[in-house]
Order: sequence, then structure tokens, then C-alpha cells
Amino acid sequence: MSDLVPRGIDAVVGRRDAELWGPRLPRTVQRAVDAQSARGLVGAARVQAASFVAQVAIHNLELLSHYEATAGASDPVAASRYTGIVEDFLLVARSEMRRMARDL
Repeated sequence: MSDLVPRGIDAVVGRRDAELWGPRLPRTVQRAVDAQSARGLVGAARVQAASFVAQVAIHNLELLSHYEATAGASDPVAASRYTGIVEDFLLVARSEMRRMARDL
């Protein structure tokens, strides 16, 4: 029975970290690996933030367009004001998306 491959906790007991995970990397290499990992996480977070901004902008544009159509049908004089509000919102949303793209 002693020739069986140890499993679970028996495989770990009595071994050093170097034996379990392989040899350690030089400090400069480990720092470079950590820096690349951090850059990847930051990039992924920025892309996710841009996606969220786009989703919120699309949702709000849909709501504003609905209000514009509803109010414009009942009051033609105020319809141009609502159209201006929607266009201003689009301007702000687009500028925010462009700023985020520049910062990537």
C-alpha cells in the first residue's frame, strides 16, 4: 500500500511551497507579471464601465424619446423643447462615451 500515489492532504504534508508550486520567479520578473496582471484588470474594468455607461444612455434615451413622442403629440408647441432636451442628452452621453474611449 505504500506505493500508492498520495492524495489530498497527504500529498501536501511535509512539502515546501517550492516543491508544490515550482521554483520562485526572480523578483523583477514577478513584479513585471504583477504589473501586467494589474493592467489587464484595469483595462477590463474600463471596458465594463464603458458598457455600463452605454447601457444607461440607451435606456435613458429610450425613456426620453417616449416622453418626447407622448408630450409632442399632446402639445405641438412644446414638442420642439422636448426634442431639444433629447438632443442635449445625446450630446452629453456621446461626449462622455468619447471621453471614456480617449482614456482607455
